[in-house]
Amino acid sequence: MEMPRKISKVKIAYFSGTGGTALVADTLERKLIGREISVIKSEIRAGNRPSSDGEDLLILLFAVHAFNAPGIVYQWIDSFPGNNNEIVPAAVISVSGGGEMTPNTACCLSSICKLEKRTTGLFMKRWS
Repeated sequence: MEMPRKISKVKIAYFSGTGGTALVADTLERKLIGREISVIKSEIRAGNRPSSDGEDLLILLFAVHAFNAPGIVYQWIDSFPGNNNEIVPAAVISVSGGGEMTPNTACCLSSICKLEKRTTGLFMKRWS
């Protein structure tokens, strides 16, 4: 049985077109800090690239756009350096006013697949 890793530093990478996902990122940040976990929050914008800050966990947040992740999120994922040997657990969370319905939750799968292809050894899990 594998022992759970101690998480002491989390990176929250998020895209928020209207501000709703930013509120979720802010709330998540406060909750993690309340558990004495260091948080680095990074807004996904055109042209910025993913960077490693020694985090133990990457959390990717985005709003659902037409039953999919926004294009800018895919561009951000595509800019991950290839052949990254660092193993970083990650969670992909879609934010939707529509709730936990198949089209909204399925949009995480394409993001997870892209992340897995771009990063060697990156372990992805969808948290609902």
